[in-house]
Amino acid sequence: MGLILGNHLELPQEDIQMGRVISLENQIRYFNRTRQDIISNIGIRYAKKLLAGAIYIVATGGNDVGSSIPQRNSSSDGLASLDLRFDTILSALRSQLINCMQSGARKFVVVNSPPFGCAPFVRDVLSKRDGCVSLENQMSQMYNRKLKSMLEELTKNLTGSQYVNADSYAMQEDIIQNYIQYGAQSASLIDHRSFIFPLIPHTFCFSGFQDVKNACCYVVGAHGGIVPCVTISQVCWDRTSYVFWDPFHLTETAHAIVAKHMLDGDSKYMQPMNIRKLSTT
Repeated sequence: MGLILGNHLELPQEDIQMGRVISLENQIRYFNRTRQDIISNIGIRYAKKLLAGAIYIVATGGNDVGSSIPQRNSSSDGLASLDLRFDTILSALRSQLINCMQSGARKFVVVNSPPFGCAPFVRDVLSKRDGCVSLENQMSQMYNRKLKSMLEELTKNLTGSQYVNADSYAMQEDIIQNYIQYGAQSASLIDHRSFIFPLIPHTFCFSGFQDVKNACCYVVGAHGGIVPCVTISQVCWDRTSYVFWDPFHLTETAHAIVAKHMLDGDSKYMQPMNIRKLSTT
């Protein structure tokens, strides 16, 4: 596995709006420094082989969709007002992916925006007690359509490179809508013996999700979505039964299922191939 780049594609001057975030531009700059260190240690010939064979995972969209809400709300055009904004963000991503390719990277997995309207934070802020917030999810879908189209174009035009679309939206939506089915029959999905991440303890036992609405780590809000997980927060008794850990992020259990779909999932979740197949191309 290669470099994992973070979830912030905003233009550099907007970084401060999202807090202590390292922009994608700076992350690529750090990657190039590491590339030079690798070349210095093993030589250009072996470095090229190493970099070309590595898989680069780029998580995108979540912060960018969320930070777009004020613009949408302040515009008379509503959702349509985000068309240019998303084009600008994805243009920046495209340029940086090409920069990575020119530095020797060849295999990319780009994770799209999750269903933002299902997060406890959005449900609490918009007082949505049941179900997800449709308009926020439409924003994620709009971004994701543009992202998929861009990745297909890059794969077609940049010979020798592969850009995989990891449909995080579809994965999380499936967990949320069909959480009851993720019981004992899904234990094999997150069996630590067959999983790529050795972080799940040997005593790990997953009997199914019980809660798809609320944050396991919570302070206030109907869904525990108003305040981030902090030292004064309360924590649910069984975090494996929750889909959401905090106002925005999935639990380790839910993330393990998402990661397993990325590794071995079919075209419903991974287009045009999953990570296991990409690793052998």
